[in-house]
Amino acid sequence: MDENIFKKPLLTLVLVIAAFCSFKVKAYILVSYSYEGPSEGSIIKIWNTETERVLRNFKGERPALSPDGKELATAGGGIIKIWNTKTGKVIREFLGKDNKPVLTFAVFSPDGKKLVLGNPTGKNEPIKIWNTNSRQYEKTLEDHSKIESVVFSPDGAKLASASVHGEIKIWDTKSWKCEKILKGEEVAFSPDGKKLVTFSELGEIKIWDIKSWKCEKTFKGMVAAFSPDGKKLAIVWGRKITIWNTKNWSVIQTFEGYAGNIYSVGFSLDGKKLASGSGDGLIKIWDTNSWKCEKTLKGHKRAVRLVVFMPEKTREQKMAKMD
Repeated sequence: MDENIFKKPLLTLVLVIAAFCSFKVKAYILVSYSYEGPSEGSIIKIWNTETERVLRNFKGERPALSPDGKELATAGGGIIKIWNTKTGKVIREFLGKDNKPVLTFAVFSPDGKKLVLGNPTGKNEPIKIWNTNSRQYEKTLEDHSKIESVVFSPDGAKLASASVHGEIKIWDTKSWKCEKILKGEEVAFSPDGKKLVTFSELGEIKIWDIKSWKCEKTFKGMVAAFSPDGKKLAIVWGRKITIWNTKNWSVIQTFEGYAGNIYSVGFSLDGKKLASGSGDGLIKIWDTNSWKCEKTLKGHKRAVRLVVFMPEKTREQKMAKMD
């Protein structure tokens, strides 16, 4: 495993599920990810944030949820595994070029009909687009190799890919033509798809207007997440989280005093919660009205590199069965 992937800035686009446990308590279900060391490897946890209990553990790196939250893609040993989040069973596996185990990440499209597969370290290993309905590859993007991360725009009309060389390409998903090239190691779209966020290893975050491709704002930070309505932007730098008003770029709230650096952050779909993962293995759940910490989830031994609320709407589910 390439431990350098843990040094990359990670962007978390946080979504939420309002679910019910066996005794009908409304709960937010959270997915977290941490590299726990050579002996345990990378661990992915699914939490009920109301009870602070871990519902399920998965082995794997760089988790990605399907839009309905029913499937989880993980990497490990060069193989992409697709898990059923309810049963915890593997339902599909993917290999790379010539059926070799070289893949290191997978990302679902917003409609769940496509799965993007890639590898930032392998030579001549292009981005592959898998159709989840036909179960066949529908496209291979040969013009961008050694991809570190990819992300779809909210409407699925664009795909942004970032390479280990610090090059970001924006693709039209109908013609699969490259529309724009920018610099950065990580990339993400705003909730309305009108802005693009780029990240550099040096700790520079830039906000781009997609229509004009002009840089609107530059921040010092390593991690960022928009609120679902796009009115707030959480920026992380070291042990500090700053919440910005995206209309006038004024500071709404600042969090400091963490014991370790913060590595992940994100809002729930209703915007009422903010989750943060830090270097001491703790996950904090914040109320975005009072800005007070409501819960502290303990279970990871090392830095929490990803926190994301499951993107599923209210459902009846006996969470106790997942323990």
